[in-house]
Amino acid sequence: MKNKTLFLVLFSLSISILFTNCQAEKTTKTLRLGHALDTQHPVHKAMVILGEKLKEKSAGKLLVNIYPSSQLGGERECLELLQIGSLDITKVSAAVLENFIPEYKVFSVPYMFRDKAHTFSVFDSEIGESLLLKGEKFRLRGLTFYDAGSRSFYMKENPINAPKDLIGKKIRVQKSNMAVAMVNDLGGSPTPISWGELYTALQQGVVDGAENNPPSFYTSKHYEVCKFYSLDEHTSVPDVLLIGTDTWGRLNEQERIWLKEAVAESTKAQRRLWAASETESLAAVKKAGVKIIYPDKKPFEDQTKGILDLFKDDVEMKALISSIKNKQILSFKVIELVKQKRLLMPKIGTRKLSYLLKQELKALKVGRDKLFKILKANQLLIKPKKKYHITTNSHHRFRKHKNQIKTLDFVRPEQVWVSDITYVGTRQNPLYLALVTDAYSKKIVGYNISTSLATQGSLMALKMALKHKVYKDVKLIHHSDRGLQYCSNEYQNLMNKKGIICSMTESYDPYSNAVAERINGIIKHEFINGNYPKDIKTMKLLIEDSVRIYNELRPHYSCYYKTPNEMHQQKKIKIRTYKSKTANKNVFVGC
Repeated sequence: MKNKTLFLVLFSLSISILFTNCQAEKTTKTLRLGHALDTQHPVHKAMVILGEKLKEKSAGKLLVNIYPSSQLGGERECLELLQIGSLDITKVSAAVLENFIPEYKVFSVPYMFRDKAHTFSVFDSEIGESLLLKGEKFRLRGLTFYDAGSRSFYMKENPINAPKDLIGKKIRVQKSNMAVAMVNDLGGSPTPISWGELYTALQQGVVDGAENNPPSFYTSKHYEVCKFYSLDEHTSVPDVLLIGTDTWGRLNEQERIWLKEAVAESTKAQRRLWAASETESLAAVKKAGVKIIYPDKKPFEDQTKGILDLFKDDVEMKALISSIKNKQILSFKVIELVKQKRLLMPKIGTRKLSYLLKQELKALKVGRDKLFKILKANQLLIKPKKKYHITTNSHHRFRKHKNQIKTLDFVRPEQVWVSDITYVGTRQNPLYLALVTDAYSKKIVGYNISTSLATQGSLMALKMALKHKVYKDVKLIHHSDRGLQYCSNEYQNLMNKKGIICSMTESYDPYSNAVAERINGIIKHEFINGNYPKDIKTMKLLIEDSVRIYNELRPHYSCYYKTPNEMHQQKKIKIRTYKSKTANKNVFVGC
């Protein structure tokens, strides 16, 4: 009887486990990703990040299994598996896709891109997005362009210093009509060979050399055979991450969002990994005895211009080439406009640039989204910095005052002044900047730079503010933290003498003095670089200039993009604020 009972229990448990596993299978999808690259390659590492991010975002509901190093075949085989639905995702060179998608030939046009920034601006633009979708009729949907650097020639015996050095040389190329045409124009003999067979072909003298990017040259160990690497950087052919249209169709909307987000993050990571890998690869092959050559690119560019004649009767390709070239010009114009503004305001953000350059950008037909893309591609987006340095000593014998502005709406200039102290320079040798700011207009009305946290610096800033006070007969509240400087007898006596109402924070919540904290951050991070000379004389001049530019030129979102000086001259506009749901306090956004 016991045995029978035990059998039933075990049987029920096994059925339960089986049912649970079946349920898990229904709620989990696994995508198969195959490619031909080595596991040390930065593109493979980016795919690993893709898998990690996808698992994280989907909470394990959508996974990726990666099959690297040609486990499922080379690029051509993986493409075919993708088309028939036996593989979900793969990576191939854009040159391979030329045979399916004619527009991809544009990447193989020599010297199509001015520099890395121009390349990325095309990849991340509507041009790149359109190209990624061109393969859908071939059951191939592009997900992203991975950076594959610039391709250059490497040779077994003879270095390439000029186009003439390629005459008669057998050069391995991808199975790309454009690559063949380029080597022909340079006088070489193009020889298509699969990537996996190239090492042996170089060893046996089937070809004299090849062309590829530094990481591929290094990870393939071709440097063991080829001792000359000429960085002519003739083309920038990206790698393309593809998903089969059948697989894409099986994903629901949420799964597609997860995948897109994971792909975007892997792309960012891949570009960082690639840049590091290029540097490391060149250093490694140089150490292994490879001679790195930096030839003049102009003769190579001039000799390959005839390739554009291949498209003289192709309206679509001519338009695509023109749009890429125009993007090059457009990006350059936008960057120059941005640089002009950042000469005065080095760290001003993109939204404010969009406002300040509204007319110029409109003439160029560049909206805010396109401006973001151009700046992102050129590494010109501002990354916020968070640094903390305690400047408040609230443990003292002096009286602390109540918060008078908790429920107050700021409706006019010189209704409320907010004060705070922050450090500038380095933590090892800081100087201390005391600011008095009008809460309504965001104008800095008083400031002082000093070598200590003593009361005198804050007192001098207040005296400057009082000297330039415009509205003499209106009630004024002074709000600050509970620092010793503001509670001191000297500071309080001056406020009493001028009839100023004292208000102080009642907690350590940074939102309690949000305007002052925000203005501190703007002056420090948008105008003052920590590498400036640390002597107080130089810093005083820098602060004076920064405050002037801030007050006169920098717009504020909360002031409807008016400058502090403009906002200080009126009192009819209600500033943008929102109330916290958890406490009754003003929070200001978009300074």
